[in-house]
Amino acid sequence: MRSIHKRDHNEMTQQSETNLDINTKIIDDNNNINKSENNKKESNKQKKVNTSKNNKNKVETPKFTEEENEFLKRIKTQVKPVLDDFEEYGLVLDNIYVIDILAQTANKHIKTLSHIINDDFTSEFNHLKKIKKKPSPPPPSTTIVDGDKEKDKHKEEEEEEVEKDNKVSKNSTKQSSQTGNLLQLLICGESRFKNLKIILENVEYDKELGEIKFIGNDDDSEYQSLSNEQKGIIKFIKSNDFIVSIEKVPKYPPLLYEIWEDWNYNIWPCVFRAHIFSTPLISNVKDETLLEMRKYMSLAIEQAEIGKKRGHKGIGAVLIDPNTNKIVATSYDQTNRISVDETPEISETQYISPIISHCIMTITNKLSTEQVDDIKKQMKEQKKFEKEKQFENRNENENKNENKNENEICNDNDEEKEKEEKEEKEEKEECNILSFVNLGQYLATNFHLFITKEPCIMCSMALVHSRVKRVVYGSSSRDGGLGSYLKIHTEKSLNHRFEVYKDFMEDECKKLFDSPEAS
Repeated sequence: MRSIHKRDHNEMTQQSETNLDINTKIIDDNNNINKSENNKKESNKQKKVNTSKNNKNKVETPKFTEEENEFLKRIKTQVKPVLDDFEEYGLVLDNIYVIDILAQTANKHIKTLSHIINDDFTSEFNHLKKIKKKPSPPPPSTTIVDGDKEKDKHKEEEEEEVEKDNKVSKNSTKQSSQTGNLLQLLICGESRFKNLKIILENVEYDKELGEIKFIGNDDDSEYQSLSNEQKGIIKFIKSNDFIVSIEKVPKYPPLLYEIWEDWNYNIWPCVFRAHIFSTPLISNVKDETLLEMRKYMSLAIEQAEIGKKRGHKGIGAVLIDPNTNKIVATSYDQTNRISVDETPEISETQYISPIISHCIMTITNKLSTEQVDDIKKQMKEQKKFEKEKQFENRNENENKNENKNENEICNDNDEEKEKEEKEEKEEKEECNILSFVNLGQYLATNFHLFITKEPCIMCSMALVHSRVKRVVYGSSSRDGGLGSYLKIHTEKSLNHRFEVYKDFMEDECKKLFDSPEAS
């Protein structure tokens, strides 16, 4: 028994020793792992410190040169997008009728009013919210006489006015004096119901009958001629003993968030809806794009100088494909019948009559002529390819017919004739010039035009028909069609609209042709 106990004891001690060894190994391994992790962290920290030092030592290269930065600074203050009329309105105030209501009754009155008034009746103020918290009245003014504070003479009058403004109904005079609990509810625009206050003075509400009675001395024909919405408004106001007042609110919706913040908190609560401008604001145009625009306008100025040397007006234009930055066409004004040729090395082609050879008319005619020539060339190639294909098919058919009898040949010939007739019809359709136009580039679709002078109305309409995407011009004209006299590019009745920027490199363009006439 003792030997057995000794053996067990020895086994126990051996097992405990092995366990201790394993535990010490695990602890050592963990320590090694922790040390390696700490070393990694320290090395990463050191790397970060080194990289930050290197970054500090590195001199950041400027994105643009000084001259380019000066140009960008100048151009951003000069260039303006030619927007639709409603997009250029600032703060224009209009009058609306409002009533004072208690906050706890707001939902009830809004629902009642929505049943009375049609949506069209207040459509011009869809950008406004229905209610606004009534501002608390200003504290009464006081004057100091001989160092003692005394009440102003007009204090009583001001208090009476405040009480009148705060009064919502005859039955709730105490509640209405608490202006913090009052809201202003929009009824309608003053222009929709100009004689509202006059009619309210000449009518009263019969609670027993639930009807409006005319009590004025004059004829009630004016009241009878009112629309259902107007009669409903009068009944709503009189049945609740509301006092109507007039507030000034923004007539047009805020198109920018900064404007919305100002109007929303300082005038009347407004609804902000993100607006996509007909021409992007200059603040949204990238600096790189503005520098590219300078390059193209400089080319237009070069064209204007060529035209000026030849005795024409100093107006030039360049047409660009923005997707490839390729110059599609260039032109200058050719309205002078007798050209003074000081540049014989440059050939001049008169596309149309000198009377209408404005810069835009010249470049659009030049573009259309080139496109028609390209289409004709494509049509010839297409016809040639089709003829070669037909010739190959005929040779194949002849080889097949040699191995067939007469009946089979006759049947095959009939089928071939039908096929040929179908192919001829298809060829005629394919060779139609309109099919090539639809497949390819149509005039100035998606192109950008740079011109030194604002186009006239005739040229502006030509740009509409050419489907141009953007026009950038230098100096304005008295009778211009893109901002000065008309805004043809924003006309909603036309089937195409495009972007327009004005006053781009205005000083440089004015030197070439400083005249109020359009190009």
